[in-house]
Amino acid sequence: GNSGEFTRLDSQMQEGFVFARLPSDELEKGSYELRIVSTDWAGNSAASTADSKGQAMVLSVPLKEEVSLSAGLITKKGIASEIRIRPNKRAVIAGDLVTRSGQPVPRALIAVAEAFAPGSKKSMRTTATRTDGSGAYRLALGRGPIRKVTLSFGGTALLSRASSRALTIRAYDKTTLSIRPKVIRNGGSVRMTGSVRGPGGLAGTSGKLVAIQYYDPSRAKWRPAEVIRTNRKGRFSYRYRFRTITTAQKIIFRASSLPEAGWPFLPSTSRPRSVIVYPRTGS
Repeated sequence: GNSGEFTRLDSQMQEGFVFARLPSDELEKGSYELRIVSTDWAGNSAASTADSKGQAMVLSVPLKEEVSLSAGLITKKGIASEIRIRPNKRAVIAGDLVTRSGQPVPRALIAVAEAFAPGSKKSMRTTATRTDGSGAYRLALGRGPIRKVTLSFGGTALLSRASSRALTIRAYDKTTLSIRPKVIRNGGSVRMTGSVRGPGGLAGTSGKLVAIQYYDPSRAKWRPAEVIRTNRKGRFSYRYRFRTITTAQKIIFRASSLPEAGWPFLPSTSRPRSVIVYPRTGS
């Protein structure tokens, strides 16, 4: 072999011929010399690296025709290796399988492996698709958390194995918020409820961090009101009391999920919700 050492292959003798399978898919590209070693019942052995015509038994690897497997995520701007998607969206992968000479490989089985980020319900998901008559394929993946996706072709008796480049899908979670009542007087309180969820993600025993924020028009920015945690199912409930309102105001709130270890989604923000607050005197 390329290392200068011979590796033993499982072989069989049939009708005076020796048969052995060379695992060419597992070997590095290069030239490999073959040697046959025979031993009789008396323990006498002989070795040869020549065939019946006296020619050296040398094989060039790969023995099979090389193929390439392309893969990309479909976006509005074209094909990309990374994409960001909302939790209710499915990522779509497309590509083709062609030989080194550019010939398509039709109706080939392609394995699709999705490796999910920590905090997901599953660490791996495997599906499959096939190329069409032109060697192309297109596949809509299932919903799920942040993940790496790799496609592979297992090869055939005549075609080599092939793997695609790694693709990255970065999925957002979904944060919701509702407020009751919508009209209140100073001194009263509202109840804020909502959730942070993502398909295939676990909130964990300690729940998920959420920031309740209000909009400050004087500074044109969102400011924190409180940071809370959801329960194990991703739901939260928070009561907010108004204490300093002296003129009628429309106050806008939102909920934002916060990045943290073990949560396999990009953070999201709920739709803004408003509360009209009147002074206690009604003036």
